[in-house]
Amino acid sequence: MIQIRFDPQVPLVEVKGHAGTGPKGEDLVCAAVTALVLTLKANAEATGGRGEVGPGFARIRGGQNAQGDFRAVCRGFEILSRAFPQAVRYRVRTGDREIPRDLVCYHYHQEKGAFLWKKQKK
Repeated sequence: MIQIRFDPQVPLVEVKGHAGTGPKGEDLVCAAVTALVLTLKANAEATGGRGEVGPGFARIRGGQNAQGDFRAVCRGFEILSRAFPQAVRYRVRTGDREIPRDLVCYHYHQEKGAFLWKKQKK
């Protein structure tokens, strides 16, 4: 299982594991997560952030004005976790607090330096 943790206050994304939904090199869930991870890493580094990516892990910290990139990519992680719950676990954490799954990020408040959340419509 791929485990993804997003801390919007930093912003920081950590990814560990493998999806295990197909043979190595042919796993479409792993390929989707990898594409999102590499996109986020490139965008973070372009804004002064940094990222480490290796087989089965990634740690990406955002630079200046990276919140929009993180929000967009993390929406992709959320979609994958709902489509493939047996292969992808996505969590949003702020410090020691986990954000409930029925909340979605809808805006980054620049003055407060915080993401704003609302309940997801079913």
